[in-house]
Amino acid sequence: MRTIIVEVSPLWELKYTGVPNVVYEYVSRAIKSNSIDHVFTICGHIIPKGIIHSAINSRSGACIREFLGGKLTLSSEYASVVSRHKTPFLFTNTCNISSLGNPKSQIVYDLSYFSFAEYHTAPNIAHMAHQFEENILSNSITFCISDSTRAELEALFGFSSELTTVTIPLGPSILPEDQLQSLELSVNSDSLFRILARESRYFLFISTIEPRKNLDLIFSALSEDPELFENHSLVVVGRDGWNTSWQDLIQKYNLESLVHRNFIIRLPYVTESQKYLLLKNCRALIYPSCYEGFGLPVLEALSLEIPVIVSCSSSIPEVAGPGAIYFDPYSKLSFSNAMKKFMDCKYSLDSATIKAWISRFSYQSMYSTISQGMLTLF
Repeated sequence: MRTIIVEVSPLWELKYTGVPNVVYEYVSRAIKSNSIDHVFTICGHIIPKGIIHSAINSRSGACIREFLGGKLTLSSEYASVVSRHKTPFLFTNTCNISSLGNPKSQIVYDLSYFSFAEYHTAPNIAHMAHQFEENILSNSITFCISDSTRAELEALFGFSSELTTVTIPLGPSILPEDQLQSLELSVNSDSLFRILARESRYFLFISTIEPRKNLDLIFSALSEDPELFENHSLVVVGRDGWNTSWQDLIQKYNLESLVHRNFIIRLPYVTESQKYLLLKNCRALIYPSCYEGFGLPVLEALSLEIPVIVSCSSSIPEVAGPGAIYFDPYSKLSFSNAMKKFMDCKYSLDSATIKAWISRFSYQSMYSTISQGMLTLF
């Protein structure tokens, strides 16, 4: 059996969203493999498969933190595995340890730290950019989560023909219908979720609150026209990120009264199950991002045949395809027109078209593509 080392530092997070959620999907399949022995590491520390199983089952890195004593420190523990095998490395995010001369590959999610540096803090840019180009150019394979990210990477670093880049489109984590139905019953004791899940009179925004996610555009439009959503609420799901905050934006656009009247509702964090319940029952997902490496909430909404009103930016059309209303993320007028088009019922989803489109994306396909690529490195 072939052995590969998989650096899974994103699983350190206590709650899996974004990149940690993608790594979760990969690892949950890798740990069941009968053809490849995956050795999981975090900063060079070998994490026992029992601990990895616990993290996957709980969707949390709490057990990993306990195992590592609550500290992320570099270790050379993995070197003993490398010395016994010609062991390729898969870095599921940044290359934070040496591959000791062995072939390595890396997953790249987006290049916003380079292309849209103004959306990030200086420490974040320094952290992500540190040795990034050197690592990219020394990868045997670089896996990109969209064709958009792949094209941007190749243009930015001038890839030569002998350097391999591969697109690995992500997939929706689809919950079975019976599980969604049981979730609907379970919210009866929670007045907030009862309003959201049963009334279905709300638009949904899902993302960390940071500048490139462009919640500004929605708030600016609502500030100018509070009736834009007619009698629908806006539900914002996402924690504060960087360079802005929920409270900053509410104050900037004088939206306190809409918050007080529950026309704007914020949920800093929801579980995966709660997220799907919110998606399943919303009127539409609004996704105004200025830049994405993929745009997973868009795919998740479409997988439930929920309309999406999205920006025509970066990878988003690649994900949304024919099943979206598009707008310019830098134009308040374009966004308002897109909303009016939707509210005037000048848009409909064709179920067969959407299902055919969604079938192009799956986490199983992502896992298989990565595994096939890794096996070429032996």
